[in-house]
This record gives sequence, structure tokens and C-alpha cells, in this order.
Amino acid sequence: MQLKNFKNRLIISQEKKPELKYSFQPGITELEIDKIELLLDKKIPKQTIEFWKSFNGIKIENPDLEIHKIQDWILTNDNLIHFATFDKNNKIYFNTNEINSANQWSIITKINNYTLTLSMGSFWSNKIWHWIDYKTVIWKDKYWEL
Repeated sequence: MQLKNFKNRLIISQEKKPELKYSFQPGITELEIDKIELLLDKKIPKQTIEFWKSFNGIKIENPDLEIHKIQDWILTNDNLIHFATFDKNNKIYFNTNEINSANQWSIITKINNYTLTLSMGSFWSNKIWHWIDYKTVIWKDKYWEL
């Protein structure tokens, strides 16, 4: 799914599930990206930048999901960035220790150091929707099996 279709899919999901509520902040600029990269002392992968240029933070209710504003990112001592929270307490991180085989940061949870996906594109076009549409716990193996 292309990012330009992300908002439309939220609208369609809300039509099917009126209890679903969402809001998002406008995307960030290149200047803001440069500032964050300097603060983190990390080069942010292209797909990750693409997402935050479109949406600098998303809040969804029923089911709960928050994708944090880039200005709220904090690099932990183990080089992880908490960027999303599912169901108010399931934290999702970028593993910035290395660039993976998809040329991006892996997306993980600290629960068993589980890797949700290797790419931000997969996260926004696939993983998020399993949560929104089915409230599927995506931070475990075979999450698609209901």
C-alpha cells in the first residue's frame, strides 16, 4: 500500500467500524529530519522518513495504537527507538543497531526481542491493518492465525 492510500483506508475502516477514532499530525520537513538525525547521531532509513513526512504521529482508538511524533523519539542505551505503542502498553521499537537486509531498521518488541518486520513499508501496509481490522496481536509468530 502506498502512503497516499493510508488515510483513505482509515476512512474506510471507520465506515465499517464507527467506534474506530483516529487523528494524525501533518508530516515533518526535511529540516526537522536533519535535526532529528543530528540529535540521534543516526541516518534514518528512507521508508521511515517517507512515513513521517506524511504523518508525524497518529493516534487511533478502538483498537488503541499510537505512532509517536518523531520529536518524541528517544534513543535508548541499547540503540532502540520506541516509536509506536499498541493497546496502551505494547511498545514497538526500531532496532538502530544495524541496517538489515531490507536496507532499513528492523521493527521489534522487547518481548523475546521479537522482530515484527524488516521494513517500515510492511509495518504501515500490513501489520497495522491486522491490528486495526482484527485486533490481532502482531508481536508473535503466526499472528495471522485467528
